[in-house]
Amino acid sequence: MAALRGEIVTTDLGPVECLVQGSGSPVLVLHGSPGGIDAAEAMVRFVPRDRFKVVLVSRPGYLRTPLRDDRSIDAEADLHAGLLDALDIAKVGVLAWSGGGPAAFQLAARHRDRVTALVAVSPVTTRYTEPPPGLSKRLLFGNPIGMRLMGLLGRVAPDQVVSGAIGSEGTLEGDEAKQRIKDVLADRDKVRFVVDVTLTASHAGERSAGYANDVAQFDAIEALDLGDIVAPTLLVAGTHDSETPYADISRAAGEIPTSELFVLDHGTHLAFYTHAESAAAQQRALEYLGRTEQ
Repeated sequence: MAALRGEIVTTDLGPVECLVQGSGSPVLVLHGSPGGIDAAEAMVRFVPRDRFKVVLVSRPGYLRTPLRDDRSIDAEADLHAGLLDALDIAKVGVLAWSGGGPAAFQLAARHRDRVTALVAVSPVTTRYTEPPPGLSKRLLFGNPIGMRLMGLLGRVAPDQVVSGAIGSEGTLEGDEAKQRIKDVLADRDKVRFVVDVTLTASHAGERSAGYANDVAQFDAIEALDLGDIVAPTLLVAGTHDSETPYADISRAAGEIPTSELFVLDHGTHLAFYTHAESAAAQQRALEYLGRTEQ
């Protein structure tokens, strides 16, 4: 999957790589860590473009959005608000996944008049310390050669990519893990999502600065301003997520006054897109995001 390219939008706080698709209720899409505008595009394929105007971005340090001197989560949230100003979007729904969660929460807390609804899928909600990467992760995702190999596997052996992703993003074991992999492989759209998002997960090249900054910022989180969020908020969590634990997301749901917790039983970090109930979760997300009024 070649990296998707957007246009560079100049904001009062710096340039942002951005691509706007569709028409209707605007939705700002914040990808995870690593990622980029291409990961954001994969995240919102379930969103109908005749009802929603999706605003895809590369978060700071990813692809063509540079890091600023202030690399904090709050500064990223303010940058996204500045992007909305530059695009003349008054209010927006926000869809965030994984490492896009902290900036999404702070955007909703710091710019409460701009966010009409927030959908946070398997989000980072508290301090997160990245575990040391194993050898295979360093070899595959830490250098361009490894990513070229992943691209080749995605084309000729997508089942291997799916198996590796499901195995590394959750705590499913034995027959249950095998059945989940089998179910995903039986669905062309789910296979496409897993392969495409895996190919945006490089820690090197144009994504290295953003990933390193995310790791540093998440490790320094003391508390996010969850209690200041007033927008209706949908939190989606898998009970067998090895990246963002269910207990952390459940605790965050208790701190956000306007939140709903959508639980995907035995779901992994990819559950919103690969679980047997992913369609139901996505439909609930659309109901939230459709609340935006211009």
